[in-house]
Amino acid sequence: MFKSCEEVIDFIYSSYMNKKDKIDKNLNDKFTRNPYFTRKLIDELGEIDKFQRNILVTGSKGKGSICRITAKILEKHGLKVGVYTSPHLTKYNERIKINDKSISDEELIKYANIIEPLALEIEKNAGESQYFGPVGIGAAIALMYFKDNNTDINILECGRGARYDDVAVINSEYSVINKVFLEHYPQLGNTLEEVAYNKAGIIHKNHKAVFIAEQYDSVNRIINNIAYEKSVKVYTYNRDFKALNIVQDSFGIKFDIKTKRQYYKDIYIPVYGEFNVYNTCLGVKLCEEILGKINKNKLQIALNSLSWQGCTEIVKKAPLVILDGCINRECAKYLKKMIENLKVEMKYFIIGIPDTKDYKGVVEELRKIADKIILTRPKNTHLKFTDEQKLYCIKENDVVIKYEEIFKKAVIATIKSLNKNDILCIVGTQALIGESKKIFSEGYFNE
Repeated sequence: MFKSCEEVIDFIYSSYMNKKDKIDKNLNDKFTRNPYFTRKLIDELGEIDKFQRNILVTGSKGKGSICRITAKILEKHGLKVGVYTSPHLTKYNERIKINDKSISDEELIKYANIIEPLALEIEKNAGESQYFGPVGIGAAIALMYFKDNNTDINILECGRGARYDDVAVINSEYSVINKVFLEHYPQLGNTLEEVAYNKAGIIHKNHKAVFIAEQYDSVNRIINNIAYEKSVKVYTYNRDFKALNIVQDSFGIKFDIKTKRQYYKDIYIPVYGEFNVYNTCLGVKLCEEILGKINKNKLQIALNSLSWQGCTEIVKKAPLVILDGCINRECAKYLKKMIENLKVEMKYFIIGIPDTKDYKGVVEELRKIADKIILTRPKNTHLKFTDEQKLYCIKENDVVIKYEEIFKKAVIATIKSLNKNDILCIVGTQALIGESKKIFSEGYFNE
């Protein structure tokens, strides 16, 4: 019996940790992941997903933001909303929430104790390199928690893919596919089209609709073809909903949203980055379908009260310090464009991205506008950082890019060197963003 959250977390990751050295990283998820284990577990728990209203979310970027935006809008319209996202920033409990309140330690332990014997029995059928996905075990805990607390609707974020993802096997009413680009290759595929095919695996034949962000043409064709084959209605950006009149100021972004049902004028979000506008549009259109009609005042209240954690999140204003979970070239392009539109002087970046992510693409894009870049790493020992990064990124006699092994030291030293009109952008994995938030919560940089 588990008696602590630490024991629960060890259990959730145990199957993966026991098999990780046997997993060929060059294989497609098709050969290494088995969402059947999660489906079997949920069935053993009484098919609890079939008695709940669920929404599934995938994409290459902004999945968690879509979940939070949609949940907050629905909550402000009176619904009790369960949310399951990953990864977390500071504590595992953050992954499972009802109306923005995290599951308690006691409840997490209670549900894990129910699940453990079932999961261990199911895992006996695993192949040598197959494992029980941690995201699947977490999702099962979330569904039990949501059921016992009588949520009106739940929003669940898929892991890196969809077709072979543990969350994607959950019965659901709607699916959402945010922007898709080439990532996690070869696990999701070796081409953009293969990645799109993987992500489109989220669409179930019983879905009422799938909501699609703006996509590359080839991605759009693949998603629409699969939706057509399964007779699922499609709502897509530009045709069914879009953002207009986007204006960024010193504190956030104002814009309009046009759908076929309503026109929302002068929407404001207290965060930078046009991608946050597009995420908001997608969430609004989804909420329209669920609610029928959105109250404009409640919509703005929801967006004002939303926590934009790790998504161009402003943690200090003079000098400006922003946290962003950017881990690939595509996201770095958005971030670069956003910063170029700000009235700042010197541009500093602290980047902590492991070898398994697109650190090369991020550094190459941000170097185009950076006055200084400090490469570093979070404390998370599960993430792989090697000297290859330094050898690739730092050129001989480089005056722009430096390396600092200790992340906290890099942050403190950099901020002390900033003038009030400079900007520091801390970029990297959620582990890095989580450590950043801890540093700023310790009061080193109070205004």
